[in-house]
Amino acid sequence: MRSEYILIGLILLTLACITALLSAAVYFLAPSGETQPTSRVTTTKTVTTTEKTTKPQSNATSTTSSSQPTTTTQTTTTLEAVEETGELEINTTAKKYYKNDDLTVLVTSRGERVEEATVTVDGTEQQATNSQGEATFYALEGGEHEIKAEKNGYNTSHATINVSIYSYPYSEDVRIQRTPAERRSLIDQGKVVFRFYDSPSCAYCRIMKPWAAEIVNRNRECIAYELLVLYYDGPREEVRELFEDEESVSTPVIVIEGLGGRYVSSGPLSKTELEDMIFEASSQRCVIR
Repeated sequence: MRSEYILIGLILLTLACITALLSAAVYFLAPSGETQPTSRVTTTKTVTTTEKTTKPQSNATSTTSSSQPTTTTQTTTTLEAVEETGELEINTTAKKYYKNDDLTVLVTSRGERVEEATVTVDGTEQQATNSQGEATFYALEGGEHEIKAEKNGYNTSHATINVSIYSYPYSEDVRIQRTPAERRSLIDQGKVVFRFYDSPSCAYCRIMKPWAAEIVNRNRECIAYELLVLYYDGPREEVRELFEDEESVSTPVIVIEGLGGRYVSSGPLSKTELEDMIFEASSQRCVIR
């Protein structure tokens, strides 16, 4: 009877050991912990709006499966339309331009001056307009020039100007001989009438003509210039009126007339003497120096 109890005990002990071994196997073979959810972000250039959506994502292993949430951020780029507020207008400050002149461009819109507009000449030179709506470009070359004015919020404007291939003091516009009545009218308006009589063989003319050109170019609003040839444009009676002894006349012949007086000279003069004559003839109105 005792041996039967011993046998039953051994069977129960064996079953307990087998149960313990199975439990340990299950523990070590089971997957450990939860799989962490993953996050994926898609990014584009954002200007105005951002939209977020959440959707399930299935992750599978060899033993388990679960649905994990995935957040996707989508952004939208929005182009904003710029409302046009008006037309730009290009205005030039001179009626006519000559080689080496400065160009001042005035930009307006609906009669108002436009500041910080970009003005481009011939596609290369650029200036921004100042508080008065002006941009200045220096020493123009002769020929045709394209002008463009633009600014955000305005329609772009274009214009074309033609520049003489000659500088003003050597252009055709000064190779004119006015009548006495025309000269008198200009003097009455406060201008100085300046006649420079040249001659083909005049050595002094080659020296003095550039001086005269420089003075005239600085004072166009003050000086009415005539660049003439004595033998063609100076009638003999006029020369006799200017000089008692016609044989002693040498070129250049200078005649300067204004409200401040009349000055006549022939032959060489210094630049200072020429400037002083014009300054006094203008009643000190022309800014010579």
